[in-house]
Amino acid sequence: MSTITRKKIAYEALPTPGVDHCSTAETPFLLPHIDDKGLPKPPTSFRIGWRFTMACSLVATVFTFACNIIVMIWSSQQSRSINDNFLLFSGDCATVKTIDTWAHLAINILSTLLLGASNHTLQVLVAPTREDVDATHALHKSVDIAVPSITNWTFMTLQKRILFLIVVITSLPLHLIFNSVIFSTDSAIEYQATVVSSDFLQHNPTAAPWNDGMFQNTTFYDIPEDGDHIYLAKATVYQLWHDANSNLFTTIEPDHCRDITLNIFKSTYSNIILFTDFSSPNRSLISSYRLIPSQENSIPCALPKDAWSCMPSGIPDEEWLLPYQIFKDPYANNGAAQVTSCSIQQGQRHCTVELIPKLLAIVMVCNFLKGAALTYVLVSSIISEPLLTLGDAIASFLEISDKYTNHQGGLSTVDTRRSLVPDRHRGSAVDENMNGWWQPYRRYFSSVSPLRWMATLQLFFSYCSLGLGMILAFYGPYHASFSWKPKTRTNFSQQWQAGFGALFSDLFYQPQIFSDPTNVLIANAIIANTPQLVLSLAYITCNGLFTCMCVSAEWAGYAQEKKRGLRVTNPAGQQRRSYWLSLPFKISIPLLIMSGALHWLLSQTIYVVRLDFFTAEGTKSNDAINGIGWAPLMLVIFLAAAGVLLLVLLAFSLQKFPPGIPIVSGNSWAISAGCHAIKSGESLQKLGYGVISELGDDKYHVGFSSGNVRPLVPGEHYR
Repeated sequence: MSTITRKKIAYEALPTPGVDHCSTAETPFLLPHIDDKGLPKPPTSFRIGWRFTMACSLVATVFTFACNIIVMIWSSQQSRSINDNFLLFSGDCATVKTIDTWAHLAINILSTLLLGASNHTLQVLVAPTREDVDATHALHKSVDIAVPSITNWTFMTLQKRILFLIVVITSLPLHLIFNSVIFSTDSAIEYQATVVSSDFLQHNPTAAPWNDGMFQNTTFYDIPEDGDHIYLAKATVYQLWHDANSNLFTTIEPDHCRDITLNIFKSTYSNIILFTDFSSPNRSLISSYRLIPSQENSIPCALPKDAWSCMPSGIPDEEWLLPYQIFKDPYANNGAAQVTSCSIQQGQRHCTVELIPKLLAIVMVCNFLKGAALTYVLVSSIISEPLLTLGDAIASFLEISDKYTNHQGGLSTVDTRRSLVPDRHRGSAVDENMNGWWQPYRRYFSSVSPLRWMATLQLFFSYCSLGLGMILAFYGPYHASFSWKPKTRTNFSQQWQAGFGALFSDLFYQPQIFSDPTNVLIANAIIANTPQLVLSLAYITCNGLFTCMCVSAEWAGYAQEKKRGLRVTNPAGQQRRSYWLSLPFKISIPLLIMSGALHWLLSQTIYVVRLDFFTAEGTKSNDAINGIGWAPLMLVIFLAAAGVLLLVLLAFSLQKFPPGIPIVSGNSWAISAGCHAIKSGESLQKLGYGVISELGDDKYHVGFSSGNVRPLVPGEHYR
């Protein structure tokens, strides 16, 4: 239907001034926000009604944009990392972890502000005007008032639709990449593992001829292509021998040695010396390997016959054997040297906090476009007195009655769902209820449509089921890992001690999408933050549930003995001013805080990981591992918090409405049916809802009145 046709139908639905008893022509002094044509005057001050809240949303958006600009300017003056990212901090790993935690907390606070601003703007854009309502009622259809509703899209103008899409589309990158704009890197040391004889410390290993008695094939479990098998220079061997004799090494048992070397992502040792029972008159040095920590290598035990790896608990310590073969005698039989003790030398790890400029640039562009859209909505005339609150709708229908819902008092949303069907052969869309008025449901949950409940609960249960499935698959008896068979399963205690964002080999996944390091980081960021997008959708649906129930509760509140003024965006008379739309601050603010907390917990559950390598001498290597890490412990905490939110929602929905009033749930037809005043100026007074007068033939007029009213009674007939 074109805009011209809709406006024509809308004006035909309005009463003629001077004829209808509710016309503004008789009460111009009582309605300062109604113009001489009977149409609302839009307020011009940003301190009034929805414009104040919209201005606050714009301030939050501009503040976020300013923070992004400041961070971009400051970080661009810092040095660059190997991957051309901005290096914000480099140093102690514990300090890096603290900076990363607070940075992500700040990011999630800003994201929550943007989410709230976007949600408010979308609700303003989809809010109908009185013209939209009259045009829709002329087609025997209804619209949603004071609740988030995508079904109102049908009557939105092209400008509103474009602004709606801008707000939605600019929100997607914010949820997909904002949490990964700043990330921390971990590090591991390419440690030197040296196999020596038991008398290594007593004899200078460089005294004997270097090529005499050299051994090969000293197995260090499946050395990958990036693991270097090197032979140490004499100076290096002497330095190793000297450090070992200078108490710079710590001696540990073989089983402990295997434990610490198996955690390959946390390698903090620059040198490891394995003492064996091998003896030779010529040499005390058997072999040496420089190992680059990766998913495939470690220093495990080996069996004499098959020479393959085993877990630390796989065989007794005395069977940790390293097979070898003498170089100068290639036909000699293989032997096996038993590991008797182990000495380790602590190295220095280096961690960094980095910023990906490409991702921040995308966030800034989306932030700017969102701010521009909010500014246009605020300062332009595209929004002309929308029916944002329930009080706005009630006041509008009381001031100018709706001819399509006349004589249909006492309708509820359930009645309109069952009876409101397009029928151009009838004068009205709802037949009179021959059995009288009835109120089957009084719980809050009955005010929400089954489809809205289904969408929200499905998101919650899908999220929880997927999370529980990941935990059970990881810790269950039939564990199947993502890309390799893990040798250990990191427990909750280890994760708690390691802190947020810790990296473990069995909690790490490497998507093989791009080869370029920068593209790999961006791809990993999108994958890791996809659950954030779904979580935002869950917040919006949950917000819609609370809104529907609060709107119905506000409507039902007028059935109480104490009368009160209408809560509107542009008050007059005894009406009440409101800066919130339909969800009270006592609910919306805790809900927004809970959303921010869940987003932060999720950012600590699935996160981008980059592991840098340093040589034993402290030089940074060109090798690095990029991937996605996850933490089952944080996932459990996240699921518990989401479960608490769900329980609060369900408990809230079990509250009872007061008896004697139909539940409207933001349905425009049901609201309009209960707003036919018997005298002018009622919308400016303190009102109550109920039976106003008797019409005869056992029929009663119900609606809002500043006079005496009584509750509706099941079985009576109302008009």
